[in-house]
Amino acid sequence: MQGHSLIAPVIVDRQGMPTADPATTWITLASMLSVTDLVVAADHLILTPPFGGTGRPFTTRERLQAAVEAHPVAGMPRARTALDLVRPGAESRTETLLRLLLRDHGLPEPTVNPTVEVRTLDGRFRIVRLDLAFCRWKVAVEYDGDHHRTDARQYELDIARYDDITADGWIDIRVRSYGLFVEPLVTLARVHRALRSRGWRPSHRTRAR
Repeated sequence: MQGHSLIAPVIVDRQGMPTADPATTWITLASMLSVTDLVVAADHLILTPPFGGTGRPFTTRERLQAAVEAHPVAGMPRARTALDLVRPGAESRTETLLRLLLRDHGLPEPTVNPTVEVRTLDGRFRIVRLDLAFCRWKVAVEYDGDHHRTDARQYELDIARYDDITADGWIDIRVRSYGLFVEPLVTLARVHRALRSRGWRPSHRTRAR
């Protein structure tokens, strides 16, 4: 049987209900969750949505860091490792998992949800946001959830967006659940091949984890 440390939380009001503050909740979970799940949770907590959101972000990386320093829980090593991997901007669990997959296998770290300007097929300039982008090499890696397939309007928008991105010289790699959860090595090979085609070469210090 595994014991868990109990931490006296800071109580905050959330929609009229007293709850433990997010940073304390996160550090308490460090004794139960994996490093990956802690990163996913932290990415969600620190997200400032691009189009706004009530009460967002729920906390900040600085508050998470303060919670790590203040509460010596059983999962402290995992919490410290996870905190080093947290990045602002991830808008879904799958975006974080995809980013960690690429990082853990020796690829350069992508920028999360950057806004880039592209020149479209008809010569106009358009601002687009990419899930994960290796901007130096103009390679984007994006996760497509089911709504990209089942929503006809979204599907049409995706096609136009893909055409505009590729017209500007980007390689846009689309990943669905199969490529993330069933055949991740295939996804890694696709990204590796795209980066090498643009001149990236792995450093001799880089190794797969």
